[in-house]
Amino acid sequence: MVWTTNEEGIPIKIIGGLPHGGDSAKILHAIMEEIKDFVARWQEQLTVVPGECRRMEWEALRLCTRIAGLIIALVLADRRVGEAAAHEGLQARPDRVRSPRPVKRRVLLPGGVKVQVQTPYCAPKMGRAASGKRRQGEGAGVYPAFAALGIFEGKSPLAADLLLRFALQMPSFETARQELETLGHPYDSKMPARTVRDFGKQALESRNAQLAAWHRGELGPEKTLAGRRVVVSADGGRLRIRRKRKRARSGKRRKYIAEWREPKLITIYALDERGRRDPEVKVQIDATMAGPDETMELLAFHLFRLGAGEASVIEFIADGAPWIWERIDKVIAWAGLDPKRCRKVLDIYHAYEHLGAALEACGLVDREKKRQFSRLKNKLRVGKAGDMLLTLQGYLGRRRTKVHLLQKEIEYFRKRLPLLRYDEIKRKRLALGSGAVESAIRRVINMRVKSPSMFWDEDTAEAMIHMRAQLLSDRWDEMMDRIREHAKVSRRRIIAFTPTTCQPEAAAA
Repeated sequence: MVWTTNEEGIPIKIIGGLPHGGDSAKILHAIMEEIKDFVARWQEQLTVVPGECRRMEWEALRLCTRIAGLIIALVLADRRVGEAAAHEGLQARPDRVRSPRPVKRRVLLPGGVKVQVQTPYCAPKMGRAASGKRRQGEGAGVYPAFAALGIFEGKSPLAADLLLRFALQMPSFETARQELETLGHPYDSKMPARTVRDFGKQALESRNAQLAAWHRGELGPEKTLAGRRVVVSADGGRLRIRRKRKRARSGKRRKYIAEWREPKLITIYALDERGRRDPEVKVQIDATMAGPDETMELLAFHLFRLGAGEASVIEFIADGAPWIWERIDKVIAWAGLDPKRCRKVLDIYHAYEHLGAALEACGLVDREKKRQFSRLKNKLRVGKAGDMLLTLQGYLGRRRTKVHLLQKEIEYFRKRLPLLRYDEIKRKRLALGSGAVESAIRRVINMRVKSPSMFWDEDTAEAMIHMRAQLLSDRWDEMMDRIREHAKVSRRRIIAFTPTTCQPEAAAA
């Protein structure tokens, strides 16, 4: 079973792992015989013990899973597949790598099937630093044929997809491994976590490459949000990051510091004419462990990429966190948005919370407090936030009022008066609440990575929340295609990006 390519003369072939010496006819015949034996054996057994039907079905599923792995191996062993993959991959290889040379690598297929493959590998070029010492070239080398097929880090696309989806959605990596084993995919205990780190870092690196292209003015916008009514939100969650303390004295156990950190998440979605979420436009969710500058730059990038510059109206809605509102104008400039079509809104339910806290500080009895809360809520909804503030200020001179607490809430509303035009927002049928981002925080972060007894390495946490965001927003295939294309030119593992202080060329144009 030899794969060949007419470029560079590099042979690509499966050199081990398949039964019967890789003979397709013999493998297919063995598969059919195994299926016949399975059917005959279970027909006989179920006539004696019908209650074994459930065990029979699970065994049949595991058998089919292993057969699927063998069938995939047979397809990949075809010479024409090897030629096409090698040709596409070698055409896209970057200049900073050397000419290809054959190497042997093991590839994991569904059902735990492992094959030994000989494939071309392009090592990174080496250079010399200013001091004359030899230094390593940028990033790792590339496997052109593997990248063309979507084989990454020794895993076929389906094997990687299954590992990632289970690891991202199950409550733990070990639970994911156990469930995969039940379905006929036997993997070792470290495989799910290792796959998340490998693919997560590559996904983040491919996103960073897009960010760099945006800054250079090489990334054109899509038309996804053109003419749409767009709602944009940002918020923060919580998870625990584990870092090691300094090395302990001899005989002492090395301890860890597990501190709470705030991952930040953004959402972008479209509304229809009735003010409901438009099902024709996929929600864009992304998350990062980086700081507020990086988060808001990421938001500007996604707005530009999705074509929000041509949207009919863009609504920015969030709670009162200063790190969000201090950077919104910068986001509008970076994404190339028209400020006249942008609306900034404080989430009305957070406004209600602060109104309730203000009335609590006024020292009112329950009945009077409820009456005033209902009255001032209505003033907020009809755009009379100024009247609401005057009413609250009237309580400052009362004997039971906790003046310092009430003044704090009054100042909160005074600073955010331009964000309280709820009458205009309701008239335009835009969102009054930021429930979309609150829901995304719960689904992406809280349900998987937030727990008092769960600690994360920062890089793994970054990979987890980014990939969960893509999975839960139905953008998984887009991410995997992006990884595949990026793997043709780079296998770097740098996942962080540095926020820029200058305006991207694309937005400036």
